[in-house]
Amino acid sequence: MNKKELLYHKFESLRSIIKSTLGQDPCEKTRKREVIDARKIFCLIAYDSKDSFDLSWVQILDNGKTIVEIPRSYITLESIGKFLNKDHSTMHFMLKSGRELLEVDDEFTISYTRVYSKFGLNFYKQLEYLNISIDQAEYNLEKLKQHRKKLMKSKKQNDDKSNLPKQGVLFEISEEF
Repeated sequence: MNKKELLYHKFESLRSIIKSTLGQDPCEKTRKREVIDARKIFCLIAYDSKDSFDLSWVQILDNGKTIVEIPRSYITLESIGKFLNKDHSTMHFMLKSGRELLEVDDEFTISYTRVYSKFGLNFYKQLEYLNISIDQAEYNLEKLKQHRKKLMKSKKQNDDKSNLPKQGVLFEISEEF
């Protein structure tokens, strides 16, 4: 999965969180206030979180073996607009009006907070799995170290035995004297 596909996957994840939390699809083509607010929340979370160190833009792949961070340069108003089938200037307006609503509209702020916390929780569920994977990897590493130690000890014993002269050689030498 390349990073642009990963960005699309994260946008799709944010979209599904908004749909399940608010009951509105930000990609729906309508002028209903609820859907427009959902778009604003989508735009705010997608765009503003790129400027902070937001772990929601990190993806853990392959059962915790690979961690990929989406470059912040990929998260632009243009890429957000492309996902929502809107122009980047529309996204700029959504961003500006969304920030204003956060300051004055309590209902909008509550909706934003609910969606944002769920979007962050998505990553922390992955992180929890990763921590389990790290614990398992550390356990496996310790087992491998113990096994290596046994092998090295065994090899050393075998080397010590091979350095000893063979009995037949000792016998031949002793007959000459």
